[in-house]
Amino acid sequence: MSTPEQPAVTRENLSDAEIKNHWPKGKPDAIIFASASLRKGLLLNLWLQWLTGTDPSESSIPGFVGAISLNCSDPILFQRSVEEQIRNGDGTAKEPVLIGHLYGVPIILEPQDGETKSNIAAKESANKIASVWKKYEGRDVVIFACDTVGEVELFDGKWERFGKPANEPDFSYRIEALGQEVWELFYLWEHSWRADGKPVKQKHTNALVMERLSKKGDQATYTTNLELELPHDFERIFRSLQVFLESGGGGLFQQFIDWSADVLDQISDEEMKKVLAQLPETQRTWYLMMNIMGLQAWQLLPALSGATGLVYTEKQVATESS
Repeated sequence: MSTPEQPAVTRENLSDAEIKNHWPKGKPDAIIFASASLRKGLLLNLWLQWLTGTDPSESSIPGFVGAISLNCSDPILFQRSVEEQIRNGDGTAKEPVLIGHLYGVPIILEPQDGETKSNIAAKESANKIASVWKKYEGRDVVIFACDTVGEVELFDGKWERFGKPANEPDFSYRIEALGQEVWELFYLWEHSWRADGKPVKQKHTNALVMERLSKKGDQATYTTNLELELPHDFERIFRSLQVFLESGGGGLFQQFIDWSADVLDQISDEEMKKVLAQLPETQRTWYLMMNIMGLQAWQLLPALSGATGLVYTEKQVATESS
């Protein structure tokens, strides 16, 4: 149960005046996250904690993911600690999960079964929403879903999309026949090396789709495109990189980001750069990694504002959290 001392941004119950202030167009009954991924549920819960000013290293572990330990000393180590303990999607959530509250509205993770193998982020997000909306038909709820895809430029200038390595055809057979270490070397060669000596261009695409069921059919899609080049560096590619089997594009993209520097200088998406620039520098790194891991948390408040009229400002959040 929430207490009056909690910041309004994460409190379960708001006063009538607070509701009118933050939801002038009406407070929805719930915010539904169409996802079967307890991993993304964890990320969403961490985002709520960070909204109140909690330092990532001091974040608490929600009970719905069990007894796990997160390494928040570095974004790559954080992702590795998450991947080693929680599978990414594929039905890991069997029942709805209460993630927390946002300005008095419960956020519920609702397992979806609409995902296909298209590797088109916006299409997959819409499919996830379509698979759960009938359960909430007739209720005033907001449903959102997100997906992430990695792309690599091939020799002929065309781009090929890659989802999670663990979902590639015959993955289990290849691992069994070749061994994981050998298979990962082949993956790196295929996705990160060019025989002509040129850098390999990579894209990382996230799409978030949001819909308020009281306005059925009025979907909004938010797409984030990040790009970088992997240098033609044999030692770096084959000696230093790790393949994240449960990450889109094998997790190669994020390993070429300098996490010790200001990430604003490394973000190609102008909208993302503009939003992150308004956040404390210590948070930008984590919002970028969360985006790469598949949850566009940095875009949720603006998206909810567009879908529901939610009134918030970074100043409000900071003041309420102090």
